[in-house]
Amino acid sequence: MHGYIVAGEISADESKITLDTSNVVEIPTAFPSDNHTDEAVLIMGDSVLTLFEINGAT
Repeated sequence: MHGYIVAGEISADESKITLDTSNVVEIPTAFPSDNHTDEAVLIMGDSVLTLFEINGAT
């Protein structure tokens, strides 16, 4: 599975999300598997922290 970082905006009434696909960054895979992925991303300044999650049988 692959993860991506992409900027976007949520409309004021929360009825629509618009993604800016002109600058999509792929998160490097920490562990190549069909059932492992980065589930959450925290961006602080110039640092990116991803939370890796494993679901189900491996």
